[in-house]
Amino acid sequence: RKEWGEWEHGWGLQAGVMQLPFSLEHTGPAWTPLYTLTPSALNTWMWEEGRLVGAEGEWWRLLPIGLRLGVVGGFGFGPDLFGRLLAVRGWVMSDAQLGLNSRVPLPARGMHTSIFDEHDYRPALYTLFTVSDERERAALRFGYFDNLGDQGHFGVWETRFGTVGALVHPLPQMDLLVQYLEGTARVRTPANDTGFSAFYALLSYHHRGHRVSVRYDTFRLRELDDTPPRTREHGDGVTLAYFLEFGLHHRIGFEYIFLHSHRPARSRTDPADDGWQMSYRFRY
Repeated sequence: RKEWGEWEHGWGLQAGVMQLPFSLEHTGPAWTPLYTLTPSALNTWMWEEGRLVGAEGEWWRLLPIGLRLGVVGGFGFGPDLFGRLLAVRGWVMSDAQLGLNSRVPLPARGMHTSIFDEHDYRPALYTLFTVSDERERAALRFGYFDNLGDQGHFGVWETRFGTVGALVHPLPQMDLLVQYLEGTARVRTPANDTGFSAFYALLSYHHRGHRVSVRYDTFRLRELDDTPPRTREHGDGVTLAYFLEFGLHHRIGFEYIFLHSHRPARSRTDPADDGWQMSYRFRY
């Protein structure tokens, strides 16, 4: 990545293996979640499938009225199976960090989906618009993604979605995040067209080395065709997280997730999804 200019105005270019820039949660070191150990269902999916190889440009400017505008535009190759994971498996909440050559298992035994899989040689396109105040006490973001999938190629998914999010600091030590996403994922053979949506609201308070966060998630899948397999799903959850940072490099974390999801196509009853984890991180 290379940048020209200053905080008030400038532009930048970057190229390589990139993550879609839509997450409000992944602002910690190495694109990790800042407020919880596990990101929301919305941003878990972004972390899993929203990876491509391409280039991205960014422009920003501080206006005389005290508003700061930012525009990001990019393209990349590799997400021809983007959306398959949601349609076949459904939503999850996970902090697994996947790479470009990762393969994610699907519910059927022996099946998987690849993160990078290019068939139609069409570039995926995305854009992000941001407006914030001069002191960055509040920011509003609008994003759009379209993988321009050509369904004339066997197995290629045509996936597009829009997202809107807001970040507000009502108090100097308090962060409020809300984000919503909605889109469609379509495939010709076998037909498995799916509509999807997800939302979360997160409130976090930090004081010295302590941080406490609570987040509410809700997510949905709906069928857009009448052919099996059925993809309908609905669920929600609450996440509680506590972090303690000490010294220059150490952090201890605890998290508990109350989660419920229902997918009628499951051959068994819905699993118990509640879970907790503890974490120790040393950063150098």
